[in-house]
Amino acid sequence: MSTGLDRIFEISPAFRAEPSDTVRHVSEFISFDGEMAHIRSMRDVLDVLEGCVQYTVEGVAKNGSELVSKLGIEVKLPKTPYPVITYADALEMVAAEGMSLKMGDDLGTEGEKALGDIMATKGFDVYWIVEYPEEAKPFYIMEKDGTPFSYSFDLDYRGQEIASGGQREHRYDQLVERMKKKGLEPESFDFYLASFAHGMPPHGGWGLGVERLVQKMLNLPNVRETIIFPRDRNRLTP
Repeated sequence: MSTGLDRIFEISPAFRAEPSDTVRHVSEFISFDGEMAHIRSMRDVLDVLEGCVQYTVEGVAKNGSELVSKLGIEVKLPKTPYPVITYADALEMVAAEGMSLKMGDDLGTEGEKALGDIMATKGFDVYWIVEYPEEAKPFYIMEKDGTPFSYSFDLDYRGQEIASGGQREHRYDQLVERMKKKGLEPESFDFYLASFAHGMPPHGGWGLGVERLVQKMLNLPNVRETIIFPRDRNRLTP
């Protein structure tokens, strides 16, 4: 972000020690990550990612219709623009459906499903959830000044998170304070802070799970159905 490469992306394998054994988690997945500099607000990031997702779904619907039709599947093009729901409003929406979540709680799988059902009745398959509590986000996510929230987001597709991201904290002093707030020692992050000390443009980005996007686009019951050799808690080879 500070060297002139101010719009970058990668599509590559990602690995994590995933403790969950569910229809949406695997230990190896393909991640589509992007970062953008010189943004005016987090909205710039949402617009670019929305365009990427919409382009992908349109491409599959147009160019892959013959193949997916053999599976008895019709790709439905999401309605745009994707609606934006604040985390606080999301809590109220699922509470109205009988879920008892309090401020600071993770929506979780069931909360995401409930919200997906609500949004489906409004005609939306894809939607944003924004401004999560800053306490739940890592040090590099920017706080929303004067509030307990942050400039962060999830992108949900039919009741499941497929991407997350936010606006990064580019201001050196505030970044150091965020580290201290999280119980980290800034001295241990000199390698990271060095470029910020000389000036960093406002920037933000995302990480998107490609298999999750495919799973929800094709309405498949399990993310493993999108992977030739899925690796999870019980399978490492082949």
